[in-house]
Amino acid sequence: MKLLFALPLALVACTTLAAEPLLIAYRDKPPYSTEDNGQAIGILIDKSRAIFREAGLEVRYLVMPQKRVVAELEANKRPLCSPGWYHLPAREAIGSFSLAIHQDKPQIVLASAKAAPAARAHASVKALLQDRQLRLAVVDGVSYGAELDAMIKAMPEPPMHVPVSPLQLGRMIAAHRADYMLMDQDDFEYLDRSQELSGSGIQTLHFADMPPGLARHFWCSKAVMPAVLRRINDAIHKLGYDAP
Repeated sequence: MKLLFALPLALVACTTLAAEPLLIAYRDKPPYSTEDNGQAIGILIDKSRAIFREAGLEVRYLVMPQKRVVAELEANKRPLCSPGWYHLPAREAIGSFSLAIHQDKPQIVLASAKAAPAARAHASVKALLQDRQLRLAVVDGVSYGAELDAMIKAMPEPPMHVPVSPLQLGRMIAAHRADYMLMDQDDFEYLDRSQELSGSGIQTLHFADMPPGLARHFWCSKAVMPAVLRRINDAIHKLGYDAP
């Protein structure tokens, strides 16, 4: 009798667990994802809503600092996915990646008014990164893609690592606390539209050898069942977001 009584309880527990909405942990990183009046908004949030609607999955959105997202994925205590991550080999051991949901444009260089002429004198970003006289600042803990990360690692002088947002780093460049930074074009266009860096004297530089922009994906904890990830990927493909 005890066994027969326990079985329905186990089935109820499993059904309840399966019915829980999938947690979507997003970073405060406009224009891709941010919070406005308690609601998740942004380029990747709009795509995420379309994907989960197509997949028939119930989800809930929660804004999280980047380091906490990574800690949650490493802990793997609950099913969650986070939109907008580059698919890097080192991250595969932590969680699973979906198909691509967004394609970045190539990075651009933002240089202070004082450093811009010297930075522009270089014919390539590779040459710029080898210039000992100009100081690069990077957002701490952020990958710029395998190719740029390798160029940065090979710099004769290490860059300044700063635990701030791209906007805050841009303000540091404007204040001449460093000479230049790398920025995603969508980030810059958003900041330019909102006039966040207007009057700063910062100049944009484009280099022909800048690596192509990378694809962004959902990075999911291993607690997300393979069948759920397949539904997400099927929806991404059906909506055409994985097309280059």
